[in-house]
This record gives sequence, C-alpha cells and structure tokens, in this order.
Amino acid sequence: MLKTAPVNHRIVGSENVPISSLCFFITDHNPAHNIASTNSVTPLNNIPPERSIFGLPHPYRFSSLDKKVSYDFVPAWQQGDKKGRRSSPLFIHITAFTDNQGQARYRPLLLLLPVQFLPSKAQLAVSVDKTFVGNVPLPTNYKTISTFLSTYFTKC
Repeated sequence: MLKTAPVNHRIVGSENVPISSLCFFITDHNPAHNIASTNSVTPLNNIPPERSIFGLPHPYRFSSLDKKVSYDFVPAWQQGDKKGRRSSPLFIHITAFTDNQGQARYRPLLLLLPVQFLPSKAQLAVSVDKTFVGNVPLPTNYKTISTFLSTYFTKC
C-alpha cells in the first residue's frame, strides 16, 4: 500500500503528501456504485455526492460494471425543463509573478462565492447510461470545498 502520493501525482507541489490526507470520497463512490449496480435510487443511496457542490453535471464511470452514472441539475419549477449545468462556486486562476531573484513563479488565486447553490425547488436527476433512474436531494453546504481549500491550499 502506498504511504505517499507518487511523484507524478503531486498535489500543490509537494512530493510527500501522505495518502491518509487525500480524500478519496468513498461516501460519494459507494452510493453511485450502488445506483449503477441496481439501476435505481433507493433510500440507501438517496444522497447527493459531496463533490457535486464543485459543479454539475457530476459523472462517474465504473469500468468494473461498464456503466456510467451522472448527477445532473434539473430545474423543478417548470415541466419539461432540460438538464442544465451549474458552474463551480470556486474559481481558480493561476497567477504568474516574479520572485526576489527574478525567477518566474506561479500561484493559484482562489475565489469562493458561497451563494445558494441551486434554486430551492431544484433537484439532482440521476441517470445510468443516460437512462433516468431517480432524483436525489441537492447538496446543501460548502463543507467539502472548505475542506479542500484548508487541506491543499494553506501553504502555497
């Protein structure tokens, strides 16, 4: 088992990020895998993926099942609304600057706009291989983004 991230999988320029500090979001994977396995939304998997707060649609591909699961934004206030996109409330821009020695350096500039993610009547439509299988509630908080920011961007 890996104890640190491989060099070609570095996060924020560090070669020695402990694997234990990397969030693999098993709480997102397991419900989506269950939906792919059963082709249905049940009370056990009727939760939005935590990472869907980063933007929609939020797709998964399970090579072991040869299936794709997608969580999409569907406005609920009008009949016949099509799937939509929701951009991320987290904006990332790589900024170039020159350090004291005249060397070019780059840093991420991050801006989080924590507004209401989706309209209150909206829902996430879940599809397996482009076939609708049910709805799940909306993501409700920015905890996942806050954790991401405090874990990976505290010492840039």
